[in-house]
Parts: sequence; structure tokens; C-alpha cells
Amino acid sequence: MDDTEITVVFPFWGYFRIEGDSPRAHRWEHWHDKRRTVFSMGSLTRSEDMKGLSDSNPGGKNGSVLIEEGIDVPLLAYLRTKLARPAVEYLEDPRKLTGGFDTSIFQFSLSGAPEPFCGPLVIRCFSHSEGMPRANFEAVVQHVAAELDYPAPRVFIKETQQCILGSEFLIMQHMPGHTLGEELMAPRERRLAQRIQALLPQIPEKVSELWAIMAAAQFQLHQLPVGPLECAIKDAGIPVREITLEGRLDSLRLTCAEKELTELQPVIAWLEANRPPQNRVAICHCDFQPFNVLVDNGRVSGVLDWANAMIGDPAMDLGFTVVAIAEAPIKIPRTFAPLVRFKLHAAARAYCGAYRRLADLNDRAIDYYRVFACTSQLRWACETLLSGHGSGAFASEEGIAHLLRHIEAVTGIQIDIGRLMISISPLEALQHGS
Repeated sequence: MDDTEITVVFPFWGYFRIEGDSPRAHRWEHWHDKRRTVFSMGSLTRSEDMKGLSDSNPGGKNGSVLIEEGIDVPLLAYLRTKLARPAVEYLEDPRKLTGGFDTSIFQFSLSGAPEPFCGPLVIRCFSHSEGMPRANFEAVVQHVAAELDYPAPRVFIKETQQCILGSEFLIMQHMPGHTLGEELMAPRERRLAQRIQALLPQIPEKVSELWAIMAAAQFQLHQLPVGPLECAIKDAGIPVREITLEGRLDSLRLTCAEKELTELQPVIAWLEANRPPQNRVAICHCDFQPFNVLVDNGRVSGVLDWANAMIGDPAMDLGFTVVAIAEAPIKIPRTFAPLVRFKLHAAARAYCGAYRRLADLNDRAIDYYRVFACTSQLRWACETLLSGHGSGAFASEEGIAHLLRHIEAVTGIQIDIGRLMISISPLEALQHGS
């Protein structure tokens, strides 16, 4: 056991590695494209491992460049002009933070800047993406949520011109605290993670308190009125249909036709034929997972990454969360795989229980939206692999296999993963060979 390396990969987040009793026996690693950010399990101190960051264009084709270095000079020049304060300087230089797989996020602070720019700030730089303008969309959603007194970061600057930093970006309020994910992965005792036998049995019990905090924040989101968001989306020139189930099903159908992903068509047909009745609609985050929820002094201080927000049944939001927890791809010795999978599914059921203590949701609706969440992730994984930019925990044969098993468990539909991987693998093979 001492020489065994065990890696637990969480979708959207990264992975937790246990390496016997070595000095690096337990640590959290979050992958951001080629860059690795490591969280020390004892102190949650962040450090950055820059090894392997050699690609000048890690973002892939279509100019989808992730901003990595050299942001400080053009950003400061831009802010001096934008704020009409030529004497503005950095109080804290831009420092890379963990973030999504297709964004670059930095924290910084300024001196000599007016309100609200005199406190800690965050800049979120987007890679190129098709569809609705991401900076515009996220700024609208976060503004509405913040105006409704929900703890979303307030956006101070939305820049859609890519010539300034090489991408669209948002400059927003920095939210205090640390993520629930960091707290979840931090062992309360120094030796807790030295043995896998000591760690795994404690997963359900360890998360129960954190799940209650997270479920309460998600329930609070679902109580917000949807009218202000619908109006703001329309005013921003974005069709409201694009952020509804109907619009996303249209998009799934179109993508599968354009990319010739015929293997996914039976699942899309199932989704169209089995839609549950929608008793109410709410603002849904659709990426509501522990590393997007900040806590400070025992309360939720921020909810991050609103890129996937939709208007729909609260069960949809819960479906995405359940998939994020339960279907994490696992890279461990085969002997331990059933136990780890059992624990993750138990954690997902526990989260469902925590939410349903606040609001009763229909089981069949949750099952339906679990399939919708898996299919949405499959579409994203296939598109990124086809584009030659296969980032993310699900953009691999193993990640796709987990999603397909989840779909089969609910629908009975079996998809030939070999045929699916062949249809998306030519550029994937080229990428891995480069």
C-alpha cells in the first residue's frame, strides 16, 4: 500500500492524489490546461507548478489562447485609460488563480484607483468560443444575481474587444473566503490521508455538514425571481430561449448533426420524448459544485463561474450537481475502484438528501436532468476533442465512459464507446502525439 499511487479525478475541479507515505502523500491538484495549481492539504496554501507550461498557444485552434503571462503591462495601461487615472499602479501584481478549463483568472489590486476599484479585484479572461458572447452573458447573469442580493461577484468592467489582452475579459469583485472543495479535501488530522483505508470511509460523514451549507445556497438561488434575468438577457440582445431547456436541446441536436455524432442521437431522442412536467422555473447555475462555492466564517460568501446558467426547473440544477459529484472519473488501482465509486455515489445521494430537506423534488425529474447533464457534458467533451483542445476531466475516453454508464443506468440506452471515440479521435490522436 505504501508504494501505491491513487488518484481521484473530480469533474471541473482536478484530482486528489494519495501516494503512500511519501512527503507528497496527500495533495489536491487542479488542472488548468497546461498549468497545475497545488493545494497543500494541511494549510490549503496555494503554490503553482509551472513545469510543462511550454506551449505558446495552449488554447488550440481558432485563436483560443488562454492568457498566461505578460498580462500585467497591457492590463495596467488599459485601466489607466479606462479609469482616467494615469497615476494608477499595482498594489498587488496580477497573480494566477485556479479557474475553469478555458479561462484564465488573476487576482490583483490597485493603488490610486477610485471606487469600486480600490479593493481586491479579479480579472477573468475567456478563450475563444462559439455561441453567445461569454463576457456579455456572464456579466449580465452576475449583475442580476448580485442585485437580487445573491453572493455573485459584481462585475465592474466588461470588455468584449479581444485586441487588448487577446481575449474578452471581465474585471470583477474579489469574493472573500475559500471554496467548499478546498475544505472538503482538507483532512482534519495530518495523517488522515496517509492511508486510503482511513480516507474513504469518512467521505459521507465528512461532507454532510458541507453539503448542508451548499444545498442551502443552491436552494436560495432557486428562490430568486426569474423576471429580472429574462429582462436583462433580452436587453443584452441574447434570446432567452438560448438559456432554456428547449434552446439547449435544439443546440444539442444541431451539434450532433453538424459534428456527425450519430451515436448520441438516441439519447437526444430520449430527452425529447421524456421531458418531465415543469411546475416552476428558477435561475439555475448548472455548475453548482464545491469548487464554485466560497465560504467565509461558516457562511457562503460567493458563488463563482456562471457560464452555464439557465432558466429552468430547480431539478435541472440538482441534476448537474449530482453528476458532478457521482460521475467523477477515477484513476485508481482496479481493486479500489468499486469502493471509491460507491463512496462518490453515496456523497451524491447525501447531497440530494440535503437539498430535499429544503424542497421536495420529483425523483423522475432529477433522473431526467441527470441524463441531460451527462449529455451536455458529452457534447462539450466531443467538441473539445474534435477541436484539438481536449481539456477537462470528461474530455477523455475514461471521462466519456463514466457519462455513458450514467446515461445507461437511467435510460437503458447503450452507446458503443469505441465507435464514439473513433468519430472524435483523429484530432485527439494528433494532439496527444504532438
